[in-house]
Amino acid sequence: VLADHDDSGISLEQILALKERFDSADLDGGGSLDMQEFMDAFGSIINRDGSMTQDQIARLFMQIDANSDGGIDWNEFSTYMLMESQSSGPVMTKKVGIFYLPDPMGVKIDPDCLHREPADCILIEHAGGSYLTASKDGTMRLWSATTMQLQKTIAVGQSWILAMCFLPKSSRLCVSTADRRVRFFDVHTWEPCMEVELQHPALCVCSWMSGDTEMLAMGNDKGDVTAIDISKGRKEMPKLSGNEKKQKKRPDYWAESTTKQVHRGWVEQIEMIEDLGGLVTCGADSSITIFEYPFKVDPNHLNRILPRRTLMHARGHHKGVKCFQWVRSHKLIVSGGLEREIVVWNPYTCKPVISLEGHQAGIVKLQVNVEFEQVISLSMDRVVKVWDLRNNECTQSISAPENTKGGRASTIVYDAPRHRLVTCGLRPHIFKINPQILTTSTDVTHRAPVVAGLHNRNFGHVVTVAEDSETSVWRFSNGQRIFNYIDNEREEDTFLASAAFDDMGRRLLTGDHAGLVKVWNFSNGACIKTLIKPRDAHRRQEVTGLCMYQYEDTRFFAASSWDRKITVWVDNSEDGGIVEPFMQIGGNDDDILTIAFTYPKALATGASDGTVHVFDVESGARRLTM
Repeated sequence: VLADHDDSGISLEQILALKERFDSADLDGGGSLDMQEFMDAFGSIINRDGSMTQDQIARLFMQIDANSDGGIDWNEFSTYMLMESQSSGPVMTKKVGIFYLPDPMGVKIDPDCLHREPADCILIEHAGGSYLTASKDGTMRLWSATTMQLQKTIAVGQSWILAMCFLPKSSRLCVSTADRRVRFFDVHTWEPCMEVELQHPALCVCSWMSGDTEMLAMGNDKGDVTAIDISKGRKEMPKLSGNEKKQKKRPDYWAESTTKQVHRGWVEQIEMIEDLGGLVTCGADSSITIFEYPFKVDPNHLNRILPRRTLMHARGHHKGVKCFQWVRSHKLIVSGGLEREIVVWNPYTCKPVISLEGHQAGIVKLQVNVEFEQVISLSMDRVVKVWDLRNNECTQSISAPENTKGGRASTIVYDAPRHRLVTCGLRPHIFKINPQILTTSTDVTHRAPVVAGLHNRNFGHVVTVAEDSETSVWRFSNGQRIFNYIDNEREEDTFLASAAFDDMGRRLLTGDHAGLVKVWNFSNGACIKTLIKPRDAHRRQEVTGLCMYQYEDTRFFAASSWDRKITVWVDNSEDGGIVEPFMQIGGNDDDILTIAFTYPKALATGASDGTVHVFDVESGARRLTM
């Protein structure tokens, strides 16, 4: 398909007819056809029935004009026809084999970036762009989800990190440690903002919203669960002397909280599952308990919760339950413990449905791939198994050798938007879903996260760009994909981070994590030029924003990046291949997230610290800070 829905009369055969007249149509002998030559010479061929407008013919011209210089030469013409022929060919498929394939991304990593002890926790960062891992070494580490390179190390203390969870509304991270403390970090700066000392260490934590109130719950080694209105914070406590501290029982530091006993032993996991009407916990007493919040108190034992349901059966667990997951699509709970098997429960009858056997050690972590109806389990011997809930069979086992760089898996998380399983020992490892399975089994726009969705006014098309460089052009009127392409020269461990159109809407700019900006004719997938930026000493190369502007008679490209600088290139129509930068503008105090140009000569940047800086494009001087 070559153009808009009204352009459906244009076919490849008609393009070939244009080729026959190419030489004779070049009236000025310049070696290329300008817009007027194209419309005058070929409008009658491609518009024999008179149904096309001059504007639609002009759109076709812009599609063929690969370098957007206002003319079509023979190379552009033949390249366009070749790509049209390739895009209409059949798609070959192969037999699908292994489901999760190891991804080499992030293999090249500085050993100093690794945890000193295996990680016990891993979370997907609230904005979806990073993975957060926590270890017994007392540190949390933030890893880029696209490059798997270490972004930041956050020291928590000398004690083991036991559990952590995000508090989305207040933009905080709750971290529990073995020294009986709970610390809170601001997720924008990763600086500590509150610390509370507990009676007993919190072995597990979770958060949820109760109406407009942000709640936090934690379970300890005595079987107690504490529910806290975290929006009200902590109490102001009087300072005690050393003798008073020894004599006095530790007070309740929370402004509003409730503590009740749920299990007779350690509480291993706690989650709010709205579908089941409350909190769900599992513990060392071999039970899974479902109970409401606010708590209902057992009238015979005022310090205990009256559960809504308890999953405990002769065919269930006989030892401690370490983990569970709610499978919403099947309305089932899956749980794992020290018995080396996964128990599948009907939570409404409180009875087991089936047990999945195959592990050689106790199970410590479970994840669910909802799209493919899978349960993913991790055992104490660091073996990951994938189970198909449709036939209750193990479909894959993943076990790294003992000498694997970065350690064998000690925790796992499934990243649904990116279609990948992330395991972590001393650092994260990626296992991506076999692309052949995705191609044949899913109906999605892209196979990787989309970094930009853009509307092109010239063509009336929508363009989407994904991390893996796949670019799709869509017909706005009916949602049909017109054309798509990928960057075949992209390194496997490099991903796109941003995209934008030039000021004329003729070319697409894409920026990646390696600091490269590529200029494309988005209509046919031809790469016009590649803009490179100087290497940053701290490897902060990711391009976060792109724009184009004209100052006096010269046009420029501008890009913002994690190195807190703006890089500027001159847009010379004669340039091809690699283009060196014209200048760099500094002056930002924090990471730049976005960039824009405003006339007559101002570049504005927005940073992660909430500030907006305005720079003069001629001198590079900072003129205004907001």
